[in-house]
Amino acid sequence: MDAINYVLNKIFELSHTMAGTRSTALFVIFVALALLFISISQSLEDWGRLLQDLLVWSGDGSVPETAGNPLINLFGALFFNPIVWGHLIAIYAPFWLMRHITAIYLADVFEKDEAVAYQFISQAAFASEYGTIRIRQGKIVEGDQSSPIVQIGGPGYVVVELDSAVLFEKPDGTPHVIAPTASEPRSKKVVDGFERIRQTTDLRDISDKYELSARSRDGIPVTGKDIQYTYSIYRGENAVKTLKTPYPFDENALISLVYKAARTVKVGVAPSNKPDWLSPLPGKLGGSIQAELGGFVNKHGLSEFLSSIGDPERDALRNQEEKLEREAQDISGQNGSRTYEDSISATPFSSRASITARFYNESFKKTLAAKGFQLNWIGVGTWVTPAEIIPAKHLEAWKISRENSSRNSPEQLKRLREDAYLQKALNLIQTIPIGRFYVELKDIEDDDIVIETLLGDYYERIQSALELFERDGLELPRVIMEALSILNKVRGTTHRWVDDI
Repeated sequence: MDAINYVLNKIFELSHTMAGTRSTALFVIFVALALLFISISQSLEDWGRLLQDLLVWSGDGSVPETAGNPLINLFGALFFNPIVWGHLIAIYAPFWLMRHITAIYLADVFEKDEAVAYQFISQAAFASEYGTIRIRQGKIVEGDQSSPIVQIGGPGYVVVELDSAVLFEKPDGTPHVIAPTASEPRSKKVVDGFERIRQTTDLRDISDKYELSARSRDGIPVTGKDIQYTYSIYRGENAVKTLKTPYPFDENALISLVYKAARTVKVGVAPSNKPDWLSPLPGKLGGSIQAELGGFVNKHGLSEFLSSIGDPERDALRNQEEKLEREAQDISGQNGSRTYEDSISATPFSSRASITARFYNESFKKTLAAKGFQLNWIGVGTWVTPAEIIPAKHLEAWKISRENSSRNSPEQLKRLREDAYLQKALNLIQTIPIGRFYVELKDIEDDDIVIETLLGDYYERIQSALELFERDGLELPRVIMEALSILNKVRGTTHRWVDDI
């Protein structure tokens, strides 16, 4: 049983070789049947008489008048015998009818003209009238788009020029990539039966441009204009260009472009019934550019790629820090210098060169190669903000972001904490309860009591400030310690902190 199935599958195989074999076998069988019908249309005596009359006529030209011309008689017996033609028509009529019924069915299934379906059957079943289609500049030549090879499928011939490639699908769905056919016999490649064209691609470098719209990390709308780039289908590792292959490519890249392409699906809208080959590959690269460059903009603040802080700005910040330091020393009474870092340092800046380099790193290259693309060159264009450059709310958000960025630095937080403690201590010292003194001491005539009361209040506030510093593990300010020592001498008292001076 397996042997019978193998033989039948081989006989009805849709390859070019078997189609030619079937055509030859059909012709031989038809001729053999015609000869058989001709031979049995006359008896042996009749054939012998026709041949004898022809020989006599060819010898001396004398024949019986009733016999007619022997040559015409023999020719008529061979080719114009109504019995023979009756048998041949009886055999050919079912065959002709089956071909037309099949063509009608095929035309209905594929929604094509009956003439196209009939031509396809002739090509697929008997390798007759093989057509040829041509792929040029990544597209099917317009005059070949109505060919049965395009509308229904092979068999046939395809000519692929040096700047193109094409992907056919076999009946079982297996992809069949055909590269430029310049090195093939007669510059043609055979397409087997029912191989359907799925997609074509342009192998040349493609120039394109893109406009990016994104928001920076601090919420500011940014537009990247005039982003220009050139790309192509992935050519493979260490691709070498030759005269026969001026545009090398990786066949797997074409397969990826065809079968990994994203398709837009809209709710309530029927999918387009247009064939894929109407939109040649490799398609657009804007999505990958948007993902990479847009992701960069989303993760960085505007000042990190639109402007930079240089030496003049750093010098101005340093001078401001020194001025604030001097004023703080004047207020606190502390002397000496302190070592510090700029509370507002230059924001890390990404130059155009570093942004461009993102598109040439191995990670991005591998991502594109997996999709079937290859980026050859890119210019990131210019950054543009709207005419109403940063609306008030965006400007306020930007300012808050910059302030938070500076305040979050460890040095700045430490300084703010120290200033807060120092300010609190000074407030404690400098706050004089004038109202209470006026109520409690207005009737006291002894000046010593008034002075002692004031000094005592100052003493308590200094002591509270020192306890606050000591509780938080901070260094006791020397100016406060000196004030406490003076009060001890004036009042004639002692305290444990005095020994630390």
